[in-house]
Amino acid sequence: MTFIVWIYYNFILPSFIGSFTGIIGWLFFRAIEIVSAYRLKNPIFIYFLPILGLVIAFLYKKSKIDLFYETKDIVSSIKHNLVNPFLVFLSVYISSIFSHFSGASVGKESASVQLGASLGKVFSKILKSNNQEFFIITFMAGMLTAVFTFPMTALFFVLEMFDRKTALKFFIPCLVSVLFSKILINFFIIVHTEPIEYINTFLFKDILKIILLSIMTGILAVIFSFLLKKTKNFVKNYFKNYFFIIFCGGLILVFLTFYYKNFDYNGLGFSIIKECFQKDFNFNVFLLKVLFTIISLGFGYKGGAVVPIMFIGATFGNAMSQVLDLDIKFGSIVGILSMFSIFCNKSFAPLFLGLEMFGKQNFMLYFIIIIMTFIFRKVFSLIKQKI
Repeated sequence: MTFIVWIYYNFILPSFIGSFTGIIGWLFFRAIEIVSAYRLKNPIFIYFLPILGLVIAFLYKKSKIDLFYETKDIVSSIKHNLVNPFLVFLSVYISSIFSHFSGASVGKESASVQLGASLGKVFSKILKSNNQEFFIITFMAGMLTAVFTFPMTALFFVLEMFDRKTALKFFIPCLVSVLFSKILINFFIIVHTEPIEYINTFLFKDILKIILLSIMTGILAVIFSFLLKKTKNFVKNYFKNYFFIIFCGGLILVFLTFYYKNFDYNGLGFSIIKECFQKDFNFNVFLLKVLFTIISLGFGYKGGAVVPIMFIGATFGNAMSQVLDLDIKFGSIVGILSMFSIFCNKSFAPLFLGLEMFGKQNFMLYFIIIIMTFIFRKVFSLIKQKI
């Protein structure tokens, strides 16, 4: 009987969860894709940023979630029964779509993790399960895979949010969940984040340049995190009214968008990430994305920061590689993985992101980057507390 229960919780139930989250994740991504495309064709919807910001603040107030909670705070609140998980699901889902529709510089991966946690909690209550943590974590892994499309990156992204004991305990069911989620989205022939496979093998003579660029990107990630945190604290403590804060943030984004007459900094910006491997960018591009993202997230818009920080890392790495006389492809990879590792506080997830996004031929490059960012986080005490 014990063996049957083990099979049920490690293979049968996770396969269902992965398939289910694959469908829900696909619907979430498609919604973001549709509203983003519609906004690009009709830039006038940028003017909706302040109004839709008020709707977002209203939804979060009704869900009893602080507008400035990070993903780990929301997951922890769900885990400890401090919020209604169904209301959290609706709030995160609608708020993320509204943020993309109106052109806030936000991502989608953090939102998918929050959606997975809330759905997992709902299902555990429906099934009256005593093992609620199992549902929360496996749903998180499956949802992130459906939205990000890189299963092993999603697996370790989620597991690294928890302590080592919890990560090891749920490794197998989460692995099954992400694999079935990936199978399902492949069945729908979905390509969200296309792997970039035209990268040459890096040369060992470039190692010192890569290490230097990794350190510089680490400094950028720390500065970005510091500015984002200070922005959130400033607007919360100085203005206090969340409706007023997000409305003002929307007005600032509208002004910035039409002042620079450029829509590249609104929304995800994954097309710019791909262009970093094909042409040169100057420093203005990453600086403006930093500005748009800090205003968007710092004033309460939703979706997360994963793709925006990859945009920032790619454009910064591209610009710096021109200074260092390094191939822009390698500079962009170093920027993406270093920003991802340090800002998201991950070690294994960025390694697999490199493998799944750029191919296995440059494994040593990814390994060097991960070692450097881990040392950087240790030295500067950037390793954060787990859930």
